[in-house]
Amino acid sequence: MNEVWRYFMLQTPRVVIASYAAFLVAELLDATVFAEIKRRVYRYEIKAKSIIAGVLLRSVGSDVINMVVDSIAFFPIAFASTLPWEVV
Repeated sequence: MNEVWRYFMLQTPRVVIASYAAFLVAELLDATVFAEIKRRVYRYEIKAKSIIAGVLLRSVGSDVINMVVDSIAFFPIAFASTLPWEVV
């Protein structure tokens, strides 16, 4: 039991670093996508209905990209060289 506990506790710093790194990358990309969608919507569309659609698109679209990038970045950083790549 001591060996198993030690194995998982030694993974903690790597998981924390991976979490922060993935969060940073995903948030920077999220802000970039959000700003780009906002710029394009307000540049060409003036109607209130189009602006509401643009707000929904930029909120949902940037969040979806954020979640996907966060997941893709986290697992390789957290579990590289500890698990086989097929598992990661």
